[in-house]
Amino acid sequence: MYLSLKEGNYLLNQPTGISFSYILNGTYMNIGVNKSAEDILLRLSGQYEQEMIVAELCEVYNEKHDVVKGFVNEFINTLKSNNVIVESNEIKNNIVLRGSETYYTPEHVTFELTHKCPLSCQHCFVDAGFGSEMDSLKCKESLQELLDMGVSVFQLTGGEPFVYSKVDKIIEMIHREGRAIHITTSGYIYTKTVQSCLDLLSESDTSQIQVSVDGLEATHNQIRGKKDSYDKAIKFIKGCVKRGINTSVATSLIKQPIEEIEKLASIVKALGVTEYKLGLITNQGRAKDNKLNGYTYNEYCSIVNYLKKNFDDEFFTIEEIEEKSEIGNCGAGYKTLKIKPNMMVTPCAMMQLNIGNLKHEQLKTILNRSFKLFSKLEFPDSKQCSTCSEENYCKGCISEAIIRKDSVSICNWEVKQQGILCEII
Repeated sequence: MYLSLKEGNYLLNQPTGISFSYILNGTYMNIGVNKSAEDILLRLSGQYEQEMIVAELCEVYNEKHDVVKGFVNEFINTLKSNNVIVESNEIKNNIVLRGSETYYTPEHVTFELTHKCPLSCQHCFVDAGFGSEMDSLKCKESLQELLDMGVSVFQLTGGEPFVYSKVDKIIEMIHREGRAIHITTSGYIYTKTVQSCLDLLSESDTSQIQVSVDGLEATHNQIRGKKDSYDKAIKFIKGCVKRGINTSVATSLIKQPIEEIEKLASIVKALGVTEYKLGLITNQGRAKDNKLNGYTYNEYCSIVNYLKKNFDDEFFTIEEIEEKSEIGNCGAGYKTLKIKPNMMVTPCAMMQLNIGNLKHEQLKTILNRSFKLFSKLEFPDSKQCSTCSEENYCKGCISEAIIRKDSVSICNWEVKQQGILCEII
């Protein structure tokens, strides 16, 4: 039997070395590999039987057959047990190695497909409504290039991504390559096209949908600007759960009473969603224009911890919307990127900082430059920011640091990173 890696699993070449990108229990994993593991994985292309791999590596290593057979069999059996390998009677020619030594292939790319949206949310950080839409041809070209490079996770957002005229074609392209599709939506659109998209997403273990619900019916409808937005969101959630799609609900905390948030947590848990995510509003776009008052960071942590204590179990969990890095650099600008409707590239889903435009530059040029700059950038931490009133908001997040740095007299992080920030900006 000829062995090959299952669709969506591959080796990824990066300037920092070669890693293995694979799917485990519906989640994309990315780990570094040693030379012997690399040599085995490179031969899982559909052109080798197991004994052929052993024989070839005996010559490569100039090692005894039994020694090589032992570690090859152990490694391959582990991959089989994790459902990473497929076997076939026929020879195939699958691509095993993706990426490049000269630029960093992002692990996660957000396509902000459109700024059109049927809602007018009070806190929308991109001020969506009647905005622009991504050119479909350019979108497909960029998506295919990123797929070929080896990007493993694609997030589709907006505005409202299901308003985008070619959203079904984009989902089909990603699904065909076996990559993870994460969609952030209001749940307001539930047409036959959208339902067909959900049917396709239900075929993938790595698909995720996040639906925004900002309170019970009256509160949500007021925040979203449409009197039927709550009912439509609940109907959409039920449709996702019924199809077996990994579904989460997200709430942006403005000043909703804790009793209302607790009731909403109970409702969405009963609906069968896997996660209820809470986040602070960010001082951008309409949230800034409307001068919205959100909870403080300490109040936010207290709410999250209280809900976790009362609702978390093996099937449901309370989470933060934006997970912050604890290791000094989250990878914004090279591990993760966002492409806006006008093809402008930004470092992450929340950041509006322009680091290139695919209308004027090649993607590989932007990736090469961005990796060299952002990989040197130290992210805000307690060492630099312990005396700052904004520390808890900015710690581990360059996006919040850039948004909030002008609200203090001196930003120690900005001072220390000034040279790199000047190059980036």
